[in-house]
Amino acid sequence: FYFNLLTEIPEDTFAGASQLQILELSSNPLEGNLPGGLFRPLTQLSALYISNCEIIDINPAWFWTLGNLRTLMMYWNRIRMLSADVFTPLVNLTTIDIGGNYLNHEIPGGIFRNQPNLLVLYMDDNVIGSLNPQWIQNQTQLLTFVIDFNLIEDIPAGFFANANAIVTVSFWANNLKTLN
Repeated sequence: FYFNLLTEIPEDTFAGASQLQILELSSNPLEGNLPGGLFRPLTQLSALYISNCEIIDINPAWFWTLGNLRTLMMYWNRIRMLSADVFTPLVNLTTIDIGGNYLNHEIPGGIFRNQPNLLVLYMDDNVIGSLNPQWIQNQTQLLTFVIDFNLIEDIPAGFFANANAIVTVSFWANNLKTLN
């Protein structure tokens, strides 16, 4: 379904597709017009691509049955805020890209607390002005953290304290003035 002109998708569209593993909906002008139960039948889904879809708000119900999801790509939308529990059901998530949105420093601290297997986290191209150490405090397997093109002025002391596995960190084009 990649790169079409879909503006909405009926809730029963994937009703019989319980074995579907990869779903690519990117580059459609959906604007968040996705029913809460749209992905409910997709319990085997391992990758979901809903990037560049003009999504403004994420409906937490989209993810309720996606416990097997490993990759979530939601970059280049218009998302302004994330609720603290939006990603809670995604316990097997290894890669998430929420770059290219309008997210700021008010992203809840424990938003990734239920993703113990998170390896790759992209938060680039947003309007994040400060870092919350809780975003990655329990991410002992995190390998890549990219937060380029934001408004970050400093990195708090101990921000990477528990990120023992990290091999790539990128802070390109921020407003960094100090490293603590």
